[in-house]
Amino acid sequence: MSLFYNLCSKTNPMQPEADAPNDQRFLMAVFYLSDKGIKNIKKETVRRYKRYEQKPMEPLYNAYLQWQRQPNEVVMYTMYAYADLTIPKKFDCIFRYTDPSIYIQAPFTLTQSIYEGYYPFNTIDHGHKHLCIFTFENGIPDIIQQIPCMDSIGEWRYSPAKTLGICMAADLPAIAARERR
Repeated sequence: MSLFYNLCSKTNPMQPEADAPNDQRFLMAVFYLSDKGIKNIKKETVRRYKRYEQKPMEPLYNAYLQWQRQPNEVVMYTMYAYADLTIPKKFDCIFRYTDPSIYIQAPFTLTQSIYEGYYPFNTIDHGHKHLCIFTFENGIPDIIQQIPCMDSIGEWRYSPAKTLGICMAADLPAIAARERR
């Protein structure tokens, strides 16, 4: 059994979404990938699987490598997830992390997750970082451009002022109240 399998084992979920307080139910998006970045990350995913002799989770691995970004899709890098989330996962709100009063409501779905940026997986894992592929029903909103566009994972630097929150609009008042405190 591989080290990666042990790290990603789903036998003991860390935190179901239902157990997360409403004021913590959001993902923090710190950048999105350019088309060049998507290509670079896919190459790195293949390289890592070969290097560590991983047997890919075939359907997820193939779906990710064959996926081509559509005009209504964006790949965002999210920080330490608030809970274990099953994909697909619907959201409807994006807000500025440092000022939740600036937000948009738009229906969108998390359709793929790339664990720690390199391993396609069928969940979001509590406390981990992920590349997330989001599909927007009505086109990518302009608020996404408030975070950096990157060509790779390694070149970004965290900045709260350049971070977005992703949530359900029903949770935004609790999130905003927490941020004001």
